[in-house]
Amino acid sequence: MGGSKSKLEPLAATLGKVPGGANSLMGYWYVAACVPTFLEKGVVNSLEHYEWTNKDEQKLKVTFKYNSSPTSKQSSIFQDGVVVNKDTGAEWTVRPRLFNGNIPLPIWLPYIVLETTLTAEADKSYMIVGMPDRSYLWIMFRDPNFDLPTLEKLEDKSVNVWGYEKEKIVRVPQKWSDEYPRTDPSEWVIGSTVEESAESKTQ
Repeated sequence: MGGSKSKLEPLAATLGKVPGGANSLMGYWYVAACVPTFLEKGVVNSLEHYEWTNKDEQKLKVTFKYNSSPTSKQSSIFQDGVVVNKDTGAEWTVRPRLFNGNIPLPIWLPYIVLETTLTAEADKSYMIVGMPDRSYLWIMFRDPNFDLPTLEKLEDKSVNVWGYEKEKIVRVPQKWSDEYPRTDPSEWVIGSTVEESAESKTQ
């Protein structure tokens, strides 16, 4: 009332199972657009890498690499990760580490997969990750030369379905040589899509 915005319910991860589980999400992901953390504002070549440290316990290492400018050296940030919903593979928690990964912070943050499509075409294989309070968002592709119409569709969906504010979503420049890091397509499930089945609502 009085011109105030309706309060959005917290976002929930997809209830559908990620094809292949969290294992199919390991490897490299290029950030095409995001609602950035303070460390991500103005950076280029943002790249996430996920690798198991204990697959049986669904524990992983998260490495975020980026350049502060097109001419700067690459920097890295490290996090611990745990898959908390092993049935779907879509709900994780992450814990940042400081001082080159040597000091873990005493806080675990929710990390939820909203939607993912994994196909033989790396430029159209994507994952969208958010947080329940919509403080951050990451739209990521398996290839830095991603399909622009797909990105535009996902940006629109982030606003119209998941309730993110359009003006807060920024694109991340990806400028790589031909020798950029790749994840072998055989390591993820081909031709599969999982979308949200628990969409946010307004009240």
